[in-house]
Amino acid sequence: MRRNTRVDNNQKEIVKVMKKLGYTVEDIKWPCDKLLGKRGLNFLIEIKNEDNSPSQKKLTPKQEKFHENWNGQIDIIESVDQFIAWDKRTWEKFVRLGSIID
Repeated sequence: MRRNTRVDNNQKEIVKVMKKLGYTVEDIKWPCDKLLGKRGLNFLIEIKNEDNSPSQKKLTPKQEKFHENWNGQIDIIESVDQFIAWDKRTWEKFVRLGSIID
C-alpha cells in the first residue's frame, strides 16, 4: 500500500475539465493518478504540475519502470490547457483511424 503520496495542486482543476469533457474519472494512484473512460475506451493519465521544478515532476523509479514496460497508452498531463489539447488530438486520431466506439 502506498502512503504519503503527493497530490499535485492542479489535479482538482484538471479533473473538473476531464469530467466536463465527458470522461469518467477514477483516482487509482498506481500505476498513475487517473483512469479515464469515454466512449468505451480507457486512458491512463499521470498528472504533474507545470509550475513545479523538473525534480518535483519526476516520476518515481517504480513509475519510470512501469512507463518503460507498458505496451499500452499512458500520458503525463501538466495543465488544463495541455489536457484539452490531449483530448482533441486523441479523438482526432480515433476519427482518422475510424475507431470511434459508441
